[in-house]
Amino acid sequence: KAALLAARMRGSMMSVMGSDPMPPQVTPERACRALAPMFDSFNHEPQSSTRYSYDPVKDAFMLTAGRRFKAGEQCLISYGAFSNDHLLQYYGFVCEDNPDDSFALADFNTWLLNDCRHPRGSDAEQRLMRVHQAGFMTSLTAPTLSYRMGVGAWVEERALQGLRAFTATEEELDALTPDGFARALSLECERASLEVLHAHLEDVLRGMPQDDDEEGGEGSDRERLVVRFRREKRKLVERATSDLAIKIRRLS
Repeated sequence: KAALLAARMRGSMMSVMGSDPMPPQVTPERACRALAPMFDSFNHEPQSSTRYSYDPVKDAFMLTAGRRFKAGEQCLISYGAFSNDHLLQYYGFVCEDNPDDSFALADFNTWLLNDCRHPRGSDAEQRLMRVHQAGFMTSLTAPTLSYRMGVGAWVEERALQGLRAFTATEEELDALTPDGFARALSLECERASLEVLHAHLEDVLRGMPQDDDEEGGEGSDRERLVVRFRREKRKLVERATSDLAIKIRRLS
């Protein structure tokens, strides 16, 4: 019986480790991973105030509620700040309105070269050469759209700097300060940078599936999960597009 229990425990550990993209490791900065029965039964909530930890004094795993719970109410924990891509790939579910969700704007630099219709993008090849010389081309290859960066331009800071380099006029480049592209070069340049990004998002939305409003129907669980995943990505792009339009109007 003991051998059977040990075999089951090894199988469970392999399942846990196999579902995690990071290998188990012990470092001064990070405790080793462990299989904690019962804890793996808790579901995920990105902004959960419930915390779990290991107490070395009691030699036990502890679960601490961050608020009061009603009898019968489900207690949720956070698996970490993961996008829906990660949650779907490693845990098999999608989180609605996930504040950690993101969306990669694939081949954004190709779009700038061939499809950008902004007045400041008419000589796109020359402008992209400038972006390359400034060291931002990689940042514009596939910048990441994210809720966490919604307070700014919805993309990483280096991607925004790359857009400033792309949309800058010769006069704005001549007046470049030691901060380079880390700050807005001018009100007009900042607005143009957001307008270019906004135009790209509009094109992205036009290319996204339009038939994901309903999860029901006769599809399989996997098909409904795919619909939910695509719907959440579209929701992120729509929200970013709407918010950028407001920011552009404020700069006008």
